[in-house]
Amino acid sequence: MFGIPLEVISMGFSTTMGAIFKLIGQSQQDRAEQHKMMLQQLKATDESMNLASMRDGSNGVWIRRFIVVTLLMFVGFILVAPVVFNQPVSVPIEVTEGWLFWQETFTKYVTLQGIVTPEWLKYCILDIVAFYFGTSSVARSNSR
Repeated sequence: MFGIPLEVISMGFSTTMGAIFKLIGQSQQDRAEQHKMMLQQLKATDESMNLASMRDGSNGVWIRRFIVVTLLMFVGFILVAPVVFNQPVSVPIEVTEGWLFWQETFTKYVTLQGIVTPEWLKYCILDIVAFYFGTSSVARSNSR
């Protein structure tokens, strides 16, 4: 499409979606923070402010890392599972037969042993990494 490789389009889409999800999460956090500030003003105590500062943590970073590592482990399992369990893998191959103007295309399956990389795997890895960097690129620093 317009000479742009599918990997770039897919990675751009994943980065954009990761950034959008992060911005939506930050707006929710801002709303919660605004609500918390209104409650603190009503109570007008230092105790509530100290409690709020103690609750401020960075668990979102570890959750993102856990998701990315888990998804990459699933991708690795897809690569290594046929070798570990000694199972053959059936791979579809498109075959075109005929001559000049009369050509037929059909799918033929070939059985292989070992590690077989599916065509969609590189897009999957790029999307996982792009989503991680998309969410971390719009993350705020905790130095307020």
